[in-house]
Order: sequence, then C-alpha cells, then structure tokens
Amino acid sequence: MSVSRESTIIEQPIDSVNKGFVTLPLTQQDFKEFISNLLGQPQSIEKKIRGNFDVDLNSLIYINDLLDQRISQQNRSQLAQFSAKIYYSNDSSVLLNSISALRTYNEIRPVRSVAVNLHWTYLIQFEDKTSPEKQDIHIMIATEDHLEEATFGPIIISRRPFSDIEIKIDHTGRTWGVDIESLLTNHFNSIIEPPHKIKMFIKKYCDPISLSSGILLFAGLQYSLFINTTIFNNSTISKVKSFLDNPNLSTNDRLNFIGTYIANGEWTLFTMKTSVFIFIATFISIVFGAFINSVLGNIKTHYSFLCLTEESRKHKTKFLKKAKADFLNISISFVVGILTGIIANFIFSYLLT
Repeated sequence: MSVSRESTIIEQPIDSVNKGFVTLPLTQQDFKEFISNLLGQPQSIEKKIRGNFDVDLNSLIYINDLLDQRISQQNRSQLAQFSAKIYYSNDSSVLLNSISALRTYNEIRPVRSVAVNLHWTYLIQFEDKTSPEKQDIHIMIATEDHLEEATFGPIIISRRPFSDIEIKIDHTGRTWGVDIESLLTNHFNSIIEPPHKIKMFIKKYCDPISLSSGILLFAGLQYSLFINTTIFNNSTISKVKSFLDNPNLSTNDRLNFIGTYIANGEWTLFTMKTSVFIFIATFISIVFGAFINSVLGNIKTHYSFLCLTEESRKHKTKFLKKAKADFLNISISFVVGILTGIIANFIFSYLLT
C-alpha cells in the first residue's frame, strides 16, 4: 500500500515557531567541541614587570592595536569582548566596555588615574582545531599611588609602595600564549625606565648615611673642642710660665700669683664651658642626622605616571619639578651641616676668649 507524500508532512504550530530556533553550520561533534572550548579550563601564563613608566591614553590604544594586529595576522579571530576599568585617587572607578569608548573617554572630575585593568576576550580558530576557542588577555597597570589591597578580575594588587605592570593570559594554545606574552613583555620593557642608580643607593642606605652624617658632625665638633682646648692649655701655661720666670719676683709673689690663679677658677670655668659645648654638639649632631634621614627618605626612586586625566598630567609636572630638586636638597642639607659645625666652632672659640 502506498502512502502519499502529503500525508507524511507534519505541520508545526505557528506559536512553536515563534519561540525561535537557531541553525548553526556545525556538526554535532563540532558543536560539542565548541562549547567545551568555551567552558573548559585554559592554561595560564603570568608575568610581572616592575619599574618606572609613563603611560597615557595613546599608550593604551597602542597596546590594543599591537595585540589586534598580531592576533589577526596569525589566525582567524574575532574580538568577543573588551573592557577597561580605570581606578582613581578618590577610590572611584569607571568601566568602559569598548575600544571606541576608551578612545573618546574624557574624565572631567579633578581626580588622578592610579590604575587601569584591561581585558580582551578573543575567539580564535587555530589551524589544528575545528572550532574557535576562547582566549583571555588581562593587563593591570598600577602606579605606586595605588596601594590599597583589592582584586581586579583575576589579578590581585597587594599593598606595596611601587608601580608595576602585570600580564595574565588564559589560553588553550601554548605556543600562541607564549607568543602574546613575549609580545607584551617586549613592549613594556621598552617603555620601562630603570630607577636612578644613585638615588636607589641613597634610598637603600638612608639610615647608615644619616647616622654617619651625625657622627661625622659630632666628630668634627669634638676635633674643634680638642684644638681649642690645646690652644687654651698652651696659652695658660705660657702665661703662668712667663710670670713665674720673672727674676724680679720674690717667692711670696710667685705663691700669691699661683693662689690667685687657682682661686679665679679659670680651669673650672673652662671645664664647664667644655661640658656645655659637648652637650650642644651632641644635640646638634642628633638633630642633623634626623634631618638628613628625613631628606634622604623623601627621595623618590619609583615614580610612574598613568596620565588619563588632566589632574594626572598636572601631578606629573609638579612631581618632576620636585624630583629634579632632590640632589639640590641633599647638597643644601650637607652644606647646612658644615656651616653648623663652623658656626659652633666660632661660638666656642669666642666663649673661651
């Protein structure tokens, strides 16, 4: 018995069609692999780069263009998602969800940008795979002003007084991940400025230098005391000797002179002046050492800038002017110490006369 073609057609209700159906040009096995690649656990590569840097909006755009050019040249790819979260000095943040939004963003508030977290999600079909796979790239750029402990996506910035750049790549292709990490590392190393070696040395040995400065000042004042004591001693001996060597004086005159000299308490007074000078010298040396420590401790060896706002650019200009004056301040501090020693020496010499 034959069955007509029309009798085998089953018409679906219109309401079921309106619910929506999606047709994908994939076999069932390819579809399974695609979903598995999206939900699977990728491998990760992490890199931390520490140093001084100067990053602005054009720098961030360049990083995006650099990545996009490299990724599009290698494989069939599609940018699925991009986000940029900018953190400011007043503990606020702004989230931008597209490259175009980042290009045109202009912060009007008087705040400084202290950190930015960039995130790219790409769907890439490698040559040895039958379906696209999800790849994530995270870049955190944080200045030393951003010290609070917080979590930005997969990257944690701990409390530490320096700036750094952190890279994290979640990938399913080891070779691809290493290539992207190398690309970003080479780029960031090219913009990292090494810390000033002399300033680093001064900062590292700030306490010993300060202590040595105080000790040297105290030693200089004590040497001045020794010289003045020697001069006073020789002068006194010479005066007494010249009087006693006078042949016209009787024994009673000599005894009366010696008794009068002892009664005048010249040496006692000198000893008191010496004690006061030692006390003052000790106090001045301690204050000078503390002053030097304060000056050296304020030297900036890490100074990175994330200039995404007008306030950040003003802060950079002011900071660089101050940084240029570091060595001048150090020189003035030591000159002050030398002048203090010289003045103290003159005062002591004056008191002795």
